[in-house]
Amino acid sequence: MRGSGNHITRLEEDLTDLVRAFKDGDRDAFRTLYDFFQTPIYRFCRHMIADEAMAKDAFQETFIRMYEHRMELRGENVRSWLFTIARRVCLNQLRTRRLAHIEFDETFHANPEPVERDVVLKERIDKALEQLPMTLREALVL
Repeated sequence: MRGSGNHITRLEEDLTDLVRAFKDGDRDAFRTLYDFFQTPIYRFCRHMIADEAMAKDAFQETFIRMYEHRMELRGENVRSWLFTIARRVCLNQLRTRRLAHIEFDETFHANPEPVERDVVLKERIDKALEQLPMTLREALVL
């Protein structure tokens, strides 16, 4: 176990240097951070969101926001910062999906009468058209 503290300290220093380069716009630093965190972030998104496609969207959105908001990263742990972003993205997606589902259900079930009324009206019009002579029917249908 001797020396493991040095290994952790070195890893933290490397990560600090990497974050500094990332904040300065170094694309290789971003790619390295992406490679390092992609598996745990994807697993986290899949744990929060059961739907695979939505989880992938949340995963991608997490790294987009990471890049866009890189200047907001201060001295805090990049791992916890990134997981906080992922958590917020996942919760937003779940909230949006739930609201969209609720709005659709409310709209669909709000008042079925107009649809039923339209069906009845169409049937009456069709019956009335059948009683007309062919020339008048053709003129009306056109």
